[in-house]
Amino acid sequence: MFILASGSPRRRELLQQIGAKFRVAASDAAELKGDNYEPFQLVRHNAEVKAEAVARINKTLPVLGADTVVALEGRIFGKPRNAEEAKAMLKSLSGKVHEVLTGIAWVKDGHTFSEVISTNVKFTQLAEAEIDRYVPCRVGRLFS
Repeated sequence: MFILASGSPRRRELLQQIGAKFRVAASDAAELKGDNYEPFQLVRHNAEVKAEAVARINKTLPVLGADTVVALEGRIFGKPRNAEEAKAMLKSLSGKVHEVLTGIAWVKDGHTFSEVISTNVKFTQLAEAEIDRYVPCRVGRLFS
């Protein structure tokens, strides 16, 4: 049993798929944002501060924190806030290879262990009409 320091429905879903036993305590830690940081450093830092913030409150169970960003040509894309941002993001990624980085942090007994995983993703060229059709049906998953 451990604590997931995230309110992300997708993270919960992934952990449930593998049969993990956990409870959720979303972190209120201040995360770094923006292009002023290297993506690798950003996701590692954010995963660590989320997990450590929850671990300070819940001292009995290990805590898992995570953070994911998409990076393209030095630009870090966060979670889009609305459909217009989601469309602009997909247009930027269309036909290109981008990097998805996820930082994970495990806090147990006052010790923090962290890692960053990076994957290159190649997007096919998307027509504007495809993007327009895709975004409305994904709004709930994109912005929750």
